[in-house]
Amino acid sequence: MWTREQIKGNAKYVLGFSYWKALLACLIVSILTGISQSGSSNTFVFRFSHETDYVFSWRIAPFVILTISFLALLGILFGIFVTNPIQVGQCRFFIANRQNRGAFDQLFSLFRNGTYLNVVKIMFLRDLYTALWSLLFLIPGIVKSYEYRMIPYILAENPNIQSTRAFAMTKEMTQGEKGAIFVLDLSFLGWNLLGLMACGIGVLFVLPYEQATYAELYEILKYQLISAGRADANELGGLHGYTGEPRRWNAPPYAQTNGYGYSGQQPGFTGQQPSAPQPPQPAQPADGTASWFEQQIEQEKKSGDSMSDDQ
Repeated sequence: MWTREQIKGNAKYVLGFSYWKALLACLIVSILTGISQSGSSNTFVFRFSHETDYVFSWRIAPFVILTISFLALLGILFGIFVTNPIQVGQCRFFIANRQNRGAFDQLFSLFRNGTYLNVVKIMFLRDLYTALWSLLFLIPGIVKSYEYRMIPYILAENPNIQSTRAFAMTKEMTQGEKGAIFVLDLSFLGWNLLGLMACGIGVLFVLPYEQATYAELYEILKYQLISAGRADANELGGLHGYTGEPRRWNAPPYAQTNGYGYSGQQPGFTGQQPSAPQPPQPAQPADGTASWFEQQIEQEKKSGDSMSDDQ
């Protein structure tokens, strides 16, 4: 079972060596997201003080309506075909950034391969389903938005995945976790309020912290799904993950691998309650001392011995 303190601590650790790079990535995505939102919500305000102005306004009303409709359509299309793939690229950036391998070209990487249209389709279906559920009062739409929360991260690691499988996986990953994710969102409320007090600019400086935290959340939920045997490791980044690093958890029985699990043992599902994978250290010591990963293995061994003694 994960805790907010746990994944936020992991996020802080990752940002300790990549904060400014993450901030710039969030700034790029925020600017592009703002373009689509400004286009889809563009409005005009008119003041009529004389009868002649009122008559004149009716003459230009068709032009104004067409202009607003055109700008709104452009904003929606920009969001579907540009902003959504970039948001998936942002998830890819923060997944890779856990290994200190985040690069700005990852934000636009979905435009350069044959998976672009599949990403556009699945992200559009996510937005469409959420909007349709929102029509049944507000609460179902909010619940579904949390259920579909992991869709961009799944696409970041497997942009070729089928839509039905992507929605099934995010449903399983968030089952029983929606309330905890909601509380996790609320935990950033104080930071965002402080950011708003700084003329709104401070909110931008909180974005890397939020995105890094959600990337840690995804890694934990993904780990739980694979460890329970409800997903193949190849469905989510391959045997060595998107960044090419060996997986640090036990793979399900049918997954073929030649590495070691997170516990340092030979791979294979142990049937135990999964625990959260820790973010790897960006650089290993070269002075012959025990590496960070080896220290984690020793801590797990000590934890296992203490639990056996208590029993």
